[in-house]
Amino acid sequence: FFFQAEDGIRDVERSRGLGDVYKRQYQRRVHGNIMGAFYSGLSIFVLLFCFQNVTPLCSIVGSPNGIPPKKLLKPAPPFLVKDSRSCPHYNNTLGCCNDLQLHQLEQNFQDIDMIFGADCPICALNLKLFWCEFACNPNQSEFLRPQNYVKVKKGEKYYDALNMTFRMSVNSTCFMYKSCDKVPEATMMSSSGQGFLQFQGDHGVDRGASLFDFQFSDEDGDGLKPLRFETYSVSYTHLTLPTILLVQISVVA
Repeated sequence: FFFQAEDGIRDVERSRGLGDVYKRQYQRRVHGNIMGAFYSGLSIFVLLFCFQNVTPLCSIVGSPNGIPPKKLLKPAPPFLVKDSRSCPHYNNTLGCCNDLQLHQLEQNFQDIDMIFGADCPICALNLKLFWCEFACNPNQSEFLRPQNYVKVKKGEKYYDALNMTFRMSVNSTCFMYKSCDKVPEATMMSSSGQGFLQFQGDHGVDRGASLFDFQFSDEDGDGLKPLRFETYSVSYTHLTLPTILLVQISVVA
């Protein structure tokens, strides 16, 4: 107990001996061990949580020989991408595109150049960048979720197509379509960026063996994050002669 001395000095209770000292030291030791174990466990939990949320994963995992699997596989870590003529900016970096996918992209890009490249090279460039991000982005599992394999008839043939949920940024979609809206083929496919992408997703069965269920949003949802990527825009400024155009190219995030 405490009492106030007349001179203003606070006196304290006397010790009961060595046993009381040892008892207090033991209590401090036990308390310290408990708190140490608690903070160690908390640190491990935080590290595991961060590791699970930062580690990049591929949603579409091909077999080593490049043949698409016929069943859903668990997401796997990305691997080193080499000799990619389709997506050269992913060369010698970690990505999710195997040799077969890169070969398919190369064929698709020839069609893109033929359909869109003559009228608007920037449109063709943005489309290529989009499909490169879809196939090679090392964080593929954040925006792409395989659902199931389905039988799809196209013409007289049936295809085993992988049905996937694809969460896509509205802004990136709009900027990409904006660069293509002067191309007649693009406006024939759809009058909006979302319809433009969905049209391409619905018609990739014969070559890519895939179907896309697009979710267009700039917010996270349904366990997915929207894919965002830089697009190139082009603006035309008319000079004194109507046949002369000043082309300005800029990057849109």
